[in-house]
Amino acid sequence: MPANKNPFSAGAPALGYNYQQRFALWWLLGAPEDAECQIECDDDIDLTDQGQQSLGSLKHKAEGDTLTDLSLDFWKSVRIWLEHFKKNPQPTNKMRFVLFTTSKISAGSLLDTFLPAANVSEGFPDNLIEKGARSKSDLILSVVSDLKALTVQEREDFFGRLKIFDSEPRIDELPKKIQNLHLRAVPPIYREVVYESLEGWWFDLTIKMMNGERTTPIIGMEAWEKIWGLAAQYREDNLPIDYEFADPNEEPDAENDSRNFVKQLRSIGISSDRIKRSIVDYYRATQQRSEWVRVDLKLDGELELYDRRLVGEWARQREIIWEAIEDTTPEKELRSLGKKLLDTLTTSDSERLRIRPRVTATFVLAGSYHILANEDEPLVHWHPHFRKRVQEIFGGGGI
Repeated sequence: MPANKNPFSAGAPALGYNYQQRFALWWLLGAPEDAECQIECDDDIDLTDQGQQSLGSLKHKAEGDTLTDLSLDFWKSVRIWLEHFKKNPQPTNKMRFVLFTTSKISAGSLLDTFLPAANVSEGFPDNLIEKGARSKSDLILSVVSDLKALTVQEREDFFGRLKIFDSEPRIDELPKKIQNLHLRAVPPIYREVVYESLEGWWFDLTIKMMNGERTTPIIGMEAWEKIWGLAAQYREDNLPIDYEFADPNEEPDAENDSRNFVKQLRSIGISSDRIKRSIVDYYRATQQRSEWVRVDLKLDGELELYDRRLVGEWARQREIIWEAIEDTTPEKELRSLGKKLLDTLTTSDSERLRIRPRVTATFVLAGSYHILANEDEPLVHWHPHFRKRVQEIFGGGGI
């Protein structure tokens, strides 16, 4: 055994469970929209398509592995399926049993009879049972005994329900296959990040199913509605919003936060509660803008243009709101006019202040203005006499 192999490692079972979840998504997206899927119900996955229920066993095997007549993977699945079949061994029961495996059926194996395009021939059940009877495995011999207890018609019926899909995609191949086949409506540059969001949603959903929080099957339409929603975020007039409900690691401190944008807010008498909200908006906008750039570096240039647009609108509104200010204007009124400018800009729902027309999350606009106000040489300010009083406001700093 290689030195780096731990015989008690949970890696293989964990890989199997993750494969189970990914494969279920792959299958559901390739089925009609009204198809249904359940995980860890009667088998690894239960699939219903146009009223046809299939119990699916999944096997994620080592690369190069082959499936033979005496492979335990096959006979373990047969044991599970046989228990379900014996509960209602009638031709009117249309349940199917399917083995999905990354292995390839070995050349000359009787199991190639179960491939999708093949049919079970007369006498085949006896041949397979005879092959199994030669095994030294107690498990296989036990299954063979159960098969022999069926009538001839029941054995033929049972084996006629079995299908094997071999050489199925491996766990690391499935994301790209899903992206290329089912995310074509998403621009190629965004497909990977859309898939990441889709899989995160899917894994949460399947975990709820496995721990009993969800008791109903997942319908294909649910997955497609999620894809359509994610794809809409990457249209030319929109961007994804990932941080609308994110909070900083530390509780906002309105009184002691020493960042420039907070000092500016204190200079016009903004309340502690509003400053705390502004700190959260700043955090969310900073994180969201970084995420946009991570996904698409070209957005870095778009953000620069957006900031210039915000600064331009700040200058325009400043000229209007502060037009009547004089050197003798009282401090209380100066603060009031500073608040008015801040409110006018950061609470606006005007399309001209959105980075893209369909991006309406309020933290993007408000947080972006706080980012501009936080520069060492702020591109926007709120107190009308800011430049005269910058050292007082910034505590000895300068611009």
